[in-house]
Amino acid sequence: MGEGEASKKIIVVGDGGCGKTCLLIKYTENRFEKEHNITVFENKEVPYLDRVTGNTYTLNLWDTAGQDDFDRIRKLCYIDTQLVLICFALNRPESFKNIEGRWKEEVDHFCKDTPRMLVGLKADLRKTESEDLISESMAKKLANSVSAKCYIECSAATGENVDTVFDEAMNILLNRSKKKKDRGPACKTL
Repeated sequence: MGEGEASKKIIVVGDGGCGKTCLLIKYTENRFEKEHNITVFENKEVPYLDRVTGNTYTLNLWDTAGQDDFDRIRKLCYIDTQLVLICFALNRPESFKNIEGRWKEEVDHFCKDTPRMLVGLKADLRKTESEDLISESMAKKLANSVSAKCYIECSAATGENVDTVFDEAMNILLNRSKKKKDRGPACKTL
């Protein structure tokens, strides 16, 4: 590997309170934290073992604040980003709606040619709540309209598909994404 190839910067964006921090805590510390303080921005570095090649990478995961008050600070986080995870909560229609306007616009402005994934958070609610949730078909359409490489639903509460989000991110970063017919059920390729 050449200089800098062993480190991969992934920024996580989306509305405040949609579950971005919980996703990163689950992935980096294998625990679920139901309540936490508002994140301004936080950078977590974790090793990632590529099971295909045996190479180890450092994932630089940037957790950002989704609140308007932190727009100026968050915009600094986009520098040198290699992949963007655009997140929304399946049970919060406003966080879904804001993807196409606010978050697509911001990501296009700062990371126009950077690969992105759409991530639906709180997937465990599909099994436990009767409230209306964003449908998978609506999310796939949105992923297509924001030029996401794929759409994945995951749950920090149960751990479902959390590792898959980052495995798929690395597949995209390493240009190893499989064709649609070869993909497992987690990544909805568009």
